[in-house]
Amino acid sequence: MIRLALALLLCPATLSAEIVRDCDTDMANARNLYRPFEDATRSFANGAIGFVALRREEPACCGAVLMVLFPDNEIGFQTCRLITTEDEMGWSDTDLPAARARYDPATGLTVHVPTRRHDGTGFARRTLAVTVDRAAETVTVTAND
Repeated sequence: MIRLALALLLCPATLSAEIVRDCDTDMANARNLYRPFEDATRSFANGAIGFVALRREEPACCGAVLMVLFPDNEIGFQTCRLITTEDEMGWSDTDLPAARARYDPATGLTVHVPTRRHDGTGFARRTLAVTVDRAAETVTVTAND
């Protein structure tokens, strides 16, 4: 209990921006797969785009990140992108089962994922809008408070 209280005190007092980075990091390790496992993955675009919820044990206030997988245009190998907060601490949690998607031919697939982040006094809800443009092989993210 004391560890949790201390960790919450050390968490940032403001919500930070989100970033997209490569998966070449310990955050993307399979040991961080969110549990229960049936809530850890979602497929979109007839299975071509996969979202994976990851959760590190530390820091206690945060640690939840998202992985996005999709085939590259040349060979078909998996392209992997990791979505996290700008400080790379992550969110308190992500609700991948509640994610909703829509497709726009001009921009690609946009998946709205509910999250929560500790803001120093409590947990603030945010919705991430993750857009995967397979034609350009890009992933972008914005957040709505």
